[in-house]
Amino acid sequence: PSEDIALFLPRRGALEARIIDAATGEAVSVFEVFESKPVGNENPTSMTSGWERIESPAGEYAAANLLPQTFELRVRAEGYATYEARFDIPAGETVAG
Repeated sequence: PSEDIALFLPRRGALEARIIDAATGEAVSVFEVFESKPVGNENPTSMTSGWERIESPAGEYAAANLLPQTFELRVRAEGYATYEARFDIPAGETVAG
């Protein structure tokens, strides 16, 4: 007799943030991010990473389609110290800040 096999797939999450000057509260409109996140269904431990330049008048940053794990992020901009953080991404949710 064959048995039913249930496969439970985790929903992906997302991260949304604004890059802000700590002294003035103004948006930093040109910055670079270095993402380190698990990717792919075949090998969820493989990582993708690299510096990416972003230009956003409101300082907006978003990363979508993230596996529900820890997402590591570094942000740098000319004249500022590099910011590093880790975010726990829950399945099917958007972490916003």
